[in-house]
Amino acid sequence: MSSKHKPKWNGSSKADRRKAAKDKIKTAYKDSAEVEVIPATRDLTADEPKILRVAAYCRVSTDQEAQAGSYELQVQYYTDLIQKNPAWEFVDIYADEGISGTNIMHRKEFQRMIADCVGGKIDLLNQIVT
Repeated sequence: MSSKHKPKWNGSSKADRRKAAKDKIKTAYKDSAEVEVIPATRDLTADEPKILRVAAYCRVSTDQEAQAGSYELQVQYYTDLIQKNPAWEFVDIYADEGISGTNIMHRKEFQRMIADCVGGKIDLLNQIVT
């Protein structure tokens, strides 16, 4: 039998081999492992349900008439979806119409949405692009 096909563990059960491997790792890192505890920015353990601040980003890539309907449907769909959910607070709909997705320079609503995300105004984001 070649060394490539020899069993790694001889004479012990699978459970014993797994325990030995785990113990080896624990021992190797026991003294050198340090854990930094980062506190949550929001209390997620409270009994009251948390209301998520939700927004949506909608975009169509061209200003063709066929996509104009898609754009309006996207905006209406996400506005209704967010406003009807009692666990969500409606933040805004960010929508760029007829703008290519290859560059964010001209996508003003996308830039505004990112700024609001960074600013902590949004907890959940829905997106659809056609």
